[in-house]
Amino acid sequence: MPFDAYLFDLDGTLIDSHPLFLEIYREVLGPFGVSVTDADWQHSVRNSWGMTDWVKKYGIDTDLAELASRKNSLYLDMIADRLDALPGVERFLIELLKEDALLGLVSHSPRVNIDASIRCLDWEGVFHVRIGNEDVTRHKPDPEGFLLAAEKLEVDPSRCVVFEDSTSGIRAGKAAGMRVVGLRNRSVDLGPDALAEADLIVGGMDEITLAHLQKLAQV
Repeated sequence: MPFDAYLFDLDGTLIDSHPLFLEIYREVLGPFGVSVTDADWQHSVRNSWGMTDWVKKYGIDTDLAELASRKNSLYLDMIADRLDALPGVERFLIELLKEDALLGLVSHSPRVNIDASIRCLDWEGVFHVRIGNEDVTRHKPDPEGFLLAAEKLEVDPSRCVVFEDSTSGIRAGKAAGMRVVGLRNRSVDLGPDALAEADLIVGGMDEITLAHLQKLAQV
């Protein structure tokens, strides 16, 4: 295999969850007079925003933990019959596992959402390590999450490749000293330059082959 470990973002990279989160943020923030516009949403996805960022942007004076809990509860209610893997994802994960590759998940989402998503899609046992919001103190574009995943997998960061759909995630992977594949978000138009800093840009996981990764490892 061209790399020792393959590290994936979750939302927008492996699963089509951004439309669900847009509904959720509008429902949770609406009572505080916040109208989440398409431009706001584009900015938030591009920069891997969480509830803390929304509260800060709009100066919402309320219990942050309560808002986050409400958001997570709505997500868990929605995913049973509305969560899908993006095209090509399961085929690609199976190909990697057949090669005994080490797979990691590095997400800004809380562990409760990550674990529920994995159960929903019957992906238990697919990822050798999962890094969520609670596992780091600094979030994307900081490389802490990716570096922690490499440490737990006991591989050199330079021998890892990252798969990301957001600008902040791509910057985090690059800052970690890893190669980065940028995937165009199928649900949110992040702008023409969102993936510009990636080493390889593809339309989605359905376009990736092991041959792409062989070439990427030689760059």
